[in-house]
Amino acid sequence: MFDWKILTFEECSKEQLYDLLELRNRVFIVEQEDPYADLDGWDLKAIHILGYENNVLVAYSRLLPPGLKRKEAVLGRVCSAKTHRNCGMGNKMLELRLDYLRKHYPGCTVYTSLQAYRQAKYESLGFHATSEPYIDGKILHIDMIMNL
Repeated sequence: MFDWKILTFEECSKEQLYDLLELRNRVFIVEQEDPYADLDGWDLKAIHILGYENNVLVAYSRLLPPGLKRKEAVLGRVCSAKTHRNCGMGNKMLELRLDYLRKHYPGCTVYTSLQAYRQAKYESLGFHATSEPYIDGKILHIDMIMNL
């Protein structure tokens, strides 16, 4: 059974916070071999999208409302467990985040820094590049925005 949860920091249980930090650590720091400071302070104000299968967190993404870190809403921190990659989790999380923004911040602009190989997918949804590709944490990224 699969279950999506969209929660503020305050709505997350201790177990959910542990789960999301453990998954991010496993994917970003261990698997991608990029020792960086994941705890950046933005989780406290973020909207957290958690995807559970049989009560195990297998997908996660973070959304920062507009006007918090940037004037735009910020899509960031997207990851899924190795067992759940290439099966549409990223697309589902993107859909959930954009739907959330349309409902709570209609007409806002959305910013994201994403792995460059996803550029065409995001362009098909209405995003456009605002940077040249660049290396971030050993991985090629690109900045993109879109107006909802």
